[in-house]
Amino acid sequence: MDSLILTANQTQFTFCVIDAQHGTINFKAPREEKLNDLSAKNKGRNTFRPFGITQNNKEIIIASHSKVISFDHNFKYSNEVIPSNCYPNKHQILFNNNNLYLTETSINCISKYEL
Repeated sequence: MDSLILTANQTQFTFCVIDAQHGTINFKAPREEKLNDLSAKNKGRNTFRPFGITQNNKEIIIASHSKVISFDHNFKYSNEVIPSNCYPNKHQILFNNNNLYLTETSINCISKYEL
């Protein structure tokens, strides 16, 4: 089955898995509170805002403001990927050659973390 995993502007779930052939939602990952970033409170956005997603051969990685966590391929929380005291307002993220690249729109840069 061809699937898409995507984050959405929702507060009820973290990400969903869509069957690309049929256009149906096969799974909605419950809201993972570890992505709720209280440092974003009173800044005009939800504190729970999963926005960036990437994967490698062992995990799915999702960013929300200054939080970056991973899930295993059974969609269960795995761990915090990088310290949550990094820059806020992450958007697109990419895993490549054992490095994690994150757009840090609050400071107009792309950060690189070796994993």
